Amino acid sequence: MNIKNKRYIRAIIIALIMVLISVELPYSDKAIIQYLIPVINFKTNGVVKTSIFLSGLVPLVGLLWSYREICNSNRFKASRLAIFIVMFVIVVPFVISKIDVIKAPIYYLNSGVKSVEIKDSNLSIVQENNKEMLRIELEAKSYRNNIDGFQIAIVLSDTLENYLENNYILLGDKIRLGRSSHTNFAETVELKFADGYENDDLFYSSIYNDDYKLILIDQDNSIELRRNDTY
Repeated sequence: MNIKNKRYIRAIIIALIMVLISVELPYSDKAIIQYLIPVINFKTNGVVKTSIFLSGLVPLVGLLWSYREICNSNRFKASRLAIFIVMFVIVVPFVISKIDVIKAPIYYLNSGVKSVEIKDSNLSIVQENNKEMLRIELEAKSYRNNIDGFQIAIVLSDTLENYLENNYILLGDKIRLGRSSHTNFAETVELKFADGYENDDLFYSSIYNDDYKLILIDQDNSIELRRNDTY
């Protein structure tokens, strides 16, 4: 095997590794690289004010290096721009979608809420009638039999315990899922502040930087998912 072929194969292997470590793990909104390189938080008086995410740089640098090596291997008689478009617009998204499929058996082999994948979620602070409200929006997918209603509880970070009467919030609406079906769910609940705190205090807290937990609860099981998508 000549040097150019070795360079090409090495670039493909590195590119695949970069994609693998960037795909979200089952029951999580984080990828392997985010566990290897955690978020760097800067705190003021114990409250997170700024967060720096370095985990995305490693896959980006790795993919750009792979792209350069593929170009330099002269394996393809195409321009660098054409190789870039094929690699980053077609090949990498395609591989990511196929790797996502590999996660399906993990959900399929479980039952109840453990067979439910939270495809996407957003937690936001909204104001209605001069009250601070917590709004959760999510997309859920079932991989097994019909699920006849499960509830969701939100557990906000421990740093908010002083601000709120309770950082554990059980949502009232139940979610029902058919076999291998998707559903979009949204609910808004009022935030009840502890004595001495009010709406404006939230903006001096670390609610927008902290992880929170989603707990899926049915009559037989419960599962805890850690998320970080508050805005």
